[in-house]
Amino acid sequence: MDFADLDFSEGMPEAVLDLGSKLALEGGLAGNVSGHFEAGRTLDFLTLEIVRKAAAAKAASA
Repeated sequence: MDFADLDFSEGMPEAVLDLGSKLALEGGLAGNVSGHFEAGRTLDFLTLEIVRKAAAAKAASA
């Protein structure tokens, strides 16, 4: 990927490269894939806070 083709300036929306998409499954991703990022989608990370909340919810329902 050529990072020069991506806009990292302040105020730009987040974008995600979908590695599980049809594009990835049909021949894979290779070369400059910067044009395949989808703007407006966010990448959610699993945080310790989310894990703790899930554990607490599971314990409360048991």
